[in-house]
Amino acid sequence: MAGFVFARFLRVAIGWVERVGHLTAAMLGGIVVLYILWVVLSLLRETRLPKVEKIAARDLRRHLQTVTQETLLIIADVRSRGYYDPGMHRIKNSIRVDPGRIREDLEVLQEFMLPQPDCEIYLYCSCAHEATSMRVARMLQRENCTTKVIRGGLKAWVKAGGPLEPVPHDDVEHLPRFE
Repeated sequence: MAGFVFARFLRVAIGWVERVGHLTAAMLGGIVVLYILWVVLSLLRETRLPKVEKIAARDLRRHLQTVTQETLLIIADVRSRGYYDPGMHRIKNSIRVDPGRIREDLEVLQEFMLPQPDCEIYLYCSCAHEATSMRVARMLQRENCTTKVIRGGLKAWVKAGGPLEPVPHDDVEHLPRFE
């Protein structure tokens, strides 16, 4: 009896489900196509950008043990201030280079490097795929600086057992807390 009474309603409901199902499948298909297009365009863009050399954290630790006094070696933390919170750490003896103020920081870096023509700059961040480090490295390459990016950033350095130090209090940005 219920089937007879609600048959018309059920036909309409099934029709809507069929139409929405096709629409949903079309939308998902469109999203997949857009994602594939984005990946391809990102890869093409990467091939046009200057090549940035990467180094494993454990290899950099080994290299630090063999560095001579004639070579100036700079390890730069390029995380934005917003990534700092009280209690955060950074690679021991690294310097802060603010990616938003790269032009100003580059002038200070170049003054610091003047007496040493042979300088190695290693960059790290905490981004996925070292995004900030790669961007800053490309900027520095345009200014004729030799740079390498630490593959895996700060997490890889910690995993390799590299020495850390607390982020200086002046670099910590006190972010609002919502409680």
